[in-house]
Amino acid sequence: MFSWVAKVFGRQDSRMPWAKESRPDAHEMQRAASDLGVSVTDLERLAKKPLGSAKEMYRRLQMRGVDVAKLAAEHPRLVKDMERVCSLCEEKRRCRNDAENPDGGLWRTYCCNADSIDESHASQS
Repeated sequence: MFSWVAKVFGRQDSRMPWAKESRPDAHEMQRAASDLGVSVTDLERLAKKPLGSAKEMYRRLQMRGVDVAKLAAEHPRLVKDMERVCSLCEEKRRCRNDAENPDGGLWRTYCCNADSIDESHASQS
């Protein structure tokens, strides 16, 4: 999803700001947001994030023993929503630090994807 967002905004590098001459107009923004199932505000925020900004979610799913490929095939909308939530999360550093202690449940207190991750784990067990 995020590589497509970068293309929509004309970015060649995930850390580059939007190119003013290639920024979509309001109609294009609304259409792109609708196609992705997100708000225009979230689309703008996602476009500013580096590619791979949901890697913590994938790591957490793998730590819980979830087959990510199977989950994505069976529930693509869920995975996209989880990517969006993770990408917009402000707890990245905390999440990475807590990943060093996989048996601890502290991450559940701040992770907005905690319920989805646990349900995904339970559905594959």
